Amino acid sequence: QLADLFDLSLRAREHAPALTYEAADGAIHELTFGAVRERAGRMAHALSRRGLSRGDRVAVHLPNRVEFIDLFLACTYTGLVLVPINVLYREREIAHIMADADPALTVTTGEHLSLFPGTANVVALDALAAEAVACRGDLERAPLDGDDPLAIVYTSGTTGRSKGAVLTHHNVAANAVNLAACWCITSDDRYLAVLPLFHVHGLGNGLGVWLVSGCRMRLAERFEATRAPSLFADFRPTLFFGVPTIYVRLLELPPATARDIGAHMRLFVCGSAPLPASVLQDFHARFGHTILERYG
Repeated sequence: QLADLFDLSLRAREHAPALTYEAADGAIHELTFGAVRERAGRMAHALSRRGLSRGDRVAVHLPNRVEFIDLFLACTYTGLVLVPINVLYREREIAHIMADADPALTVTTGEHLSLFPGTANVVALDALAAEAVACRGDLERAPLDGDDPLAIVYTSGTTGRSKGAVLTHHNVAANAVNLAACWCITSDDRYLAVLPLFHVHGLGNGLGVWLVSGCRMRLAERFEATRAPSLFADFRPTLFFGVPTIYVRLLELPPATARDIGAHMRLFVCGSAPLPASVLQDFHARFGHTILERYG
């Protein structure tokens, strides 16, 4: 089961450094895998106290916050179904997803509560996080089948109305194991995560290989070209997932900065859209690395 794979890090490496993230107040925090598991356990109990049980859908409209990871793991272990929502969506797109997914609970930031008019059981993230802090109990696994749904990820809707794609526990497990094996990702790697967790690239691929491999992750709320040099310099990642537009922006960095980033990197990955050959060639010349392209 997927939870067995995640336990290789959350339990077997409980004292190892796992996650570095920036809190809403700008403070930098670091968590071990054991602390990640403890946070997720508290969140799982908070959701249970709200009456949620296996099969219920939890809509999450959040940027890359540590609480997103809490919710993802709580769903993974308890059988709840995560419904991530693009934070750039507004009333029309959100109303469609709400009607289609019919979530038992919706989680968003306080500033975005107004995007969910008339939605039953919508809660501000800060309120739910406070409830979780008050809870006690380990992250326990419900008896699940690998073909049970883990997430419903909605398509971009470029060719019609956005459709919910169901991802099972086995889907995410197979993807994470295969990527970790093919790309030789181990606990020695350092993964800089800038892709949004509401997309499957950042959620299924990024979080999946992080938890399966036991590597260290630096979570950024978003990719910002102006902050990229400091993020790379401070964290010294060996692993980076991006989309073509991110690599185009990285090519704007000064040559010396690019060389310094490339000196510490082991693997750049590009996915979600085709990468122009000219960008691939220019990136290799500037950073000294070839991007491994993956369509998805």
